[in-house]
Amino acid sequence: MKFIDKMKRNYLICLLVISSTLSSAPKIILKLDDLKITNGKSASLPVMDYLVQKQIKASFGVIAASLDKSTPQVLAPYLNAKNNKGEKLFEIWHHGYDHIKPEFAGTSFDYQKRHFGDADSIINKLLGIQMHTFGTPYNASDTTTNKVMKLFPAYKVFLFSSVLPEKSSGIVNLDNRVKLEMTTGAPDSAYFVANYMAAKSKFTDYMVLQAHPPYFNAEGFEQFKKVIDFLLSEGCEFVLPYEYVNAKTSVKPDMKVLIKKALDVASIQSINMCKSLKDSTLLLPRTIDKQGKLMTSDSRWWCSGFFPGVLWYLYENSGDKEMKEQAELYTKRVEREKFTKTNHDVGFMIYCSFGNGYRLTHNKAYKKVIETGCYSLSTRYNDRIKSIRSWDYNKKWQFPVIIDNMMNLEMLLWGAKTFKNDRFKEIAINHANTTLEHHFRPDYSCYHLVSYDSISGKPHIKQTHQGASDSSAWARGQGWALYGYTFMYRETKNPAYLELARHIATYILNHPRLPEDKIPYWDFDAPNIPNEERDASAGALIASALLELSGYVNATERKQYISVAETQLRTLCSDEYLAKPGTNGNFILKHSVGSKPHKDKAPYFGEVDVPLTYADYYFMEALVRYQNLLKK
Repeated sequence: MKFIDKMKRNYLICLLVISSTLSSAPKIILKLDDLKITNGKSASLPVMDYLVQKQIKASFGVIAASLDKSTPQVLAPYLNAKNNKGEKLFEIWHHGYDHIKPEFAGTSFDYQKRHFGDADSIINKLLGIQMHTFGTPYNASDTTTNKVMKLFPAYKVFLFSSVLPEKSSGIVNLDNRVKLEMTTGAPDSAYFVANYMAAKSKFTDYMVLQAHPPYFNAEGFEQFKKVIDFLLSEGCEFVLPYEYVNAKTSVKPDMKVLIKKALDVASIQSINMCKSLKDSTLLLPRTIDKQGKLMTSDSRWWCSGFFPGVLWYLYENSGDKEMKEQAELYTKRVEREKFTKTNHDVGFMIYCSFGNGYRLTHNKAYKKVIETGCYSLSTRYNDRIKSIRSWDYNKKWQFPVIIDNMMNLEMLLWGAKTFKNDRFKEIAINHANTTLEHHFRPDYSCYHLVSYDSISGKPHIKQTHQGASDSSAWARGQGWALYGYTFMYRETKNPAYLELARHIATYILNHPRLPEDKIPYWDFDAPNIPNEERDASAGALIASALLELSGYVNATERKQYISVAETQLRTLCSDEYLAKPGTNGNFILKHSVGSKPHKDKAPYFGEVDVPLTYADYYFMEALVRYQNLLKK
């Protein structure tokens, strides 16, 4: 037995060693030189097409003087190419002006400065991009080259510098070179594998592989493909030069600083929005049109409660008197919806506005409005189906229930506690249980809509009305589900709701098409990923839900949920998503998707890649929730 135990222990040790070996493969930077484009043609394009097909990241050194006016059209699809994670596949880097030897070695300061600057300017004007990486022709440079490069602060990476840049310059030299060409333009896979294995113990973090695609013959191209296949079999990750250096050297801003910045921007935008609508006493913000003009609604639109809710969160953060006054004013604009019995959205309308208002002010009038809203919502409940009906249109649906409807249960549960009304609680729990039984697939993704037979009470239609297809996972729908069952657990302590919320979180966070910045595409199964729109509203909603769910799970899950939510908030706080004051129609976030399948139909006209008021609401809620975590 002791021998067997020893063998098992040795076996486990071997597994650990193998696992460690597999996980320690170096990152690979493909340095592909001499990209030229003339009359719409380039000898590098077959290699670029192959790399797109294989989803391999690579950097291409451009010789500026060799480019003509056809360059933008030729390179556009490659500059926009992304992998399934939404990351760009190609980086264009500065490979000199004319590639005439010697260009950056033994030449004067003025000569090098002119060549460097002219090449930078040409690429900037032709392609509209700012390069960050430089590599000299023939890998020949001198101390003058380093001095010239310092004059162009956008450049942070030097490939194969002959003279190391000073540390104070902020320029990083990447020089872990592993040869794959026997001679220029002649890759040899056996030669490379031998070099790779010899260098593997030395270059454990990254390797730079230089090749010259314009000079590949058919055999050379095949050898290059074999090199790629070998590296994939080794488990290597392909990265871009600037991407690699940026990840190594960048320091993440403190979350307190990011949150303050975002809340400050939100306050400016929201006050500006209030002022723009001050003379329109019935209107509330909705989105912007194709010309960037503000689109509004009255209180009947399902989103009417979100903007008042944004104002209440901003007041909660700042205690600012003006913000409170505006929150009260815009909350008042929604009050008539307490009588709404024609749709389920009365929960969104009333609880996001009056609910937050009462939470922060204890205004008794607000409390009464919420009670009336609960009674109105309850009228849509059916005892046979044990659900709240969502919509009254479309004759093919007998009793439609959408996953969004889960969100309205929070108001009923609050009403049940506050007004000692067991009927409100019964309705909320029954609806949640019915949805749990019928809306979810085996992988814990959910349908958007389930319609129930009004006689039998059983589902007769399951579809994803606002998603890519009936079988797809509409991103915001997954967010509604996650958020809904998280607060259902909070209010009932039913472990079935917590278990489902955890499963939904696992589905979202482990999805292969969730980008690294954690802002999902509008549908996880959209047909043209990565060339599909992201949905900031889904990202903000999921972040807010994860932050609450993190309080109900074990330490490992808690860490994961907070980490993902933090990544989402960092992304939403970036210039890519957070609007600059005075822009974006005075909304806070850019890049949301309402209902892409109905983008040209009422009532969702144009709601694709636009700001949306509910994206702002859940973004504010998530920021406040994260800020509260920091205080603990």
